[in-house]
Amino acid sequence: MNEKTEKILAYSLTFVLLLLFSVLAITSTAIFEGADNIAHYHVSHYAFKHPELFLYHWGKPLFNILSSPFAQAGFTGIKLFNVLTGVATAYFAYRYLRSQKVETSLAVMPFVVFVPMYFMMMQSGLTEVLCSFIFVASAFCFVDKRYILSAIIMSFVPLSRTEAVIVLPIYAVAFLWFRQYKAIPFLLTGSILFSIIGWFQYKDIFWLINQNPYHGAADLYGSGELFHFIKEMPYAYGWPLIGLTIAGTLVTLFWLLRRKARLAEPATADFFVLFLPTLVILAAHSYVWWKGLGNSAGLTRVLTVVMPLASIIGFKGLNELTRYIPYKWLKWALVLIALFFIVRVPFKRFPQPAKLQTADLLMSKAADWIKSEGYQDRSIYYYDPEVAFFNHIDPWSHDKGRQIIRDGFINENMFEEGSLIVWDAHFGAHEGRTPLSELMNKHKIKLIKILLPNPPFTVFGKDDYCIYIFMKDKTHEPHDNYALEKELLGNFPQ
Repeated sequence: MNEKTEKILAYSLTFVLLLLFSVLAITSTAIFEGADNIAHYHVSHYAFKHPELFLYHWGKPLFNILSSPFAQAGFTGIKLFNVLTGVATAYFAYRYLRSQKVETSLAVMPFVVFVPMYFMMMQSGLTEVLCSFIFVASAFCFVDKRYILSAIIMSFVPLSRTEAVIVLPIYAVAFLWFRQYKAIPFLLTGSILFSIIGWFQYKDIFWLINQNPYHGAADLYGSGELFHFIKEMPYAYGWPLIGLTIAGTLVTLFWLLRRKARLAEPATADFFVLFLPTLVILAAHSYVWWKGLGNSAGLTRVLTVVMPLASIIGFKGLNELTRYIPYKWLKWALVLIALFFIVRVPFKRFPQPAKLQTADLLMSKAADWIKSEGYQDRSIYYYDPEVAFFNHIDPWSHDKGRQIIRDGFINENMFEEGSLIVWDAHFGAHEGRTPLSELMNKHKIKLIKILLPNPPFTVFGKDDYCIYIFMKDKTHEPHDNYALEKELLGNFPQ
């Protein structure tokens, strides 16, 4: 097709994908990845009220700043930010292939957004999608020979995902290899800019290092198998793309090993900006989960940052498999068949529109119960950020309770009379390090409600999930919470 026609089709496809995922984001009520999702939303939503949150390191400063205007429209707003970012990532994936004159390059856009894990991450308020955009946009600028712009874009990647800093040395080597020495210093642009901005808040030019919230947490999350993430790939990435990505990797390595491969050959660029970042991120997360380092919980979603890069590799694998087909219509037919199998996977895995499930659904029911009992105006103390979300509490203002996940102990005198304490078997027992017995043994705190999921499920593979709601009683009479527990549990069907 001619350039004008292709450009029209590219814009049209971008619009269709943007419309589709916007509808899904608006109609879905699910909270993918639960509390982390809500915690990031809370940072962005309340940043204008509490400006120090713009540079909140855990929330990722770049994400906080860019997503906060969208988050003012509520949780749907921050999801729409990720929809826009994810579709833009797909568009730049297309531009990457088009700059290399890859045939049927338009079809790579669905390859990106219909990766099962990426598909759901675009309906979240999490940071991985923005990081993936930086990877792909920087890669496009690299192959388009806008090396300084590529370096500047990539320099902001640690401000979107901390672990992504390990890709910066790869780009430094790539610029050396391509003799683009002037671009290398620009890899520090983002860090220098935010270091200066953050100095006014933290009075510490090295705040990006000193405020890093991630330290070893093997005692909290534990560790796992070295090949944990590889084993999760069929679920997160899907078998069709796994096969094509393996093919694309072999093609890249084949062209690199050919004697006639030249310095600026596309395969060399693919190796530096697609293959190596994907491999290094996968290896790094596998290692820290295996060793129980860096607050790693073994969450498969962290690999979302490089899934678009892997999708480009997979598309090039498909293109190579169809390279010798003489008829363009037949080549497009095979591409469309591949797309059929790729697109159907996320819809089968995550029925749409996605609904609240498991712990999210139960926490929503807890909020409904609090409202039905007329307790919504009381102070609420909690562990799970979703308590604040469902009860419309500003978690950064302590006027009406607060999150007590970091307290490490319970003092009855810290709660005002009539206030509620919401304990859950995930954040209360693990991140909050507060066993249920500690609350049950407090005689001035009365157990008033128990919520159990149906069907039951476990957290961290061992503890049955449940929610217990207590009240600081105004009567000052001691309570036998174990007798109250027996009574409340007796109301559940056996």
